[in-house]
Amino acid sequence: MQVDIWGRNVRLSDSLLRHAETRMRRALDRVVDRIASVRVQLEDLNGPRGGLDKRCLLQVRLSNGRELMVQQRDGSLYRAINLAANRLQDTVRKRLRRLREHRR
Repeated sequence: MQVDIWGRNVRLSDSLLRHAETRMRRALDRVVDRIASVRVQLEDLNGPRGGLDKRCLLQVRLSNGRELMVQQRDGSLYRAINLAANRLQDTVRKRLRRLREHRR
């Protein structure tokens, strides 16, 4: 599974990059064979003004070509990544379960 991490108006430190990749791999470890790629976009929406302006946008391409998107905002990029990874895990499992049921 390929994980690409992009930043917009944020400094991508080594620890932030490691955290994002680790969380994506941990969230998708049970379905890694069904995932083609994951794109993580980290963004500071309104600069130094503060608030819930840190966004983590996740785009996942399944091995069957379908795409899923999840986003989460928070005051901290680390928390936004954690929350988005949890939502992504639930979303991917639901989608794969629906595809399995549909085939039956």
